[in-house]
Amino acid sequence: MALTWELHGSRLPDPVKKATLLEFDRILGLGLADWAPIAERVPESVRQLVARREAARSGRRWADADELRQQIAGMGYELEDTAEGTVVHRDQGAARRPVSGKS
Repeated sequence: MALTWELHGSRLPDPVKKATLLEFDRILGLGLADWAPIAERVPESVRQLVARREAARSGRRWADADELRQQIAGMGYELEDTAEGTVVHRDQGAARRPVSGKS
């Protein structure tokens, strides 16, 4: 693992770092090759609600947008509205609550 950290800080080109890390992964079985950013693992049902919320916000239907945000929160996700668009995060506190879609 120390070698992995050293590799991260090295001056090697990024493609070489990536290939080396994937080889470490093959040997150590860390599952790095299967890793995907959280945004890619957001369930389709949550993504659909986010899209509906975006449409409500575009139409200036603030109450509808707020209600959809609450539904999304009830499913264990929180939203961050940025200049680039809405970012979906897994609610870290949700691990302590059931994710049933009900609050």
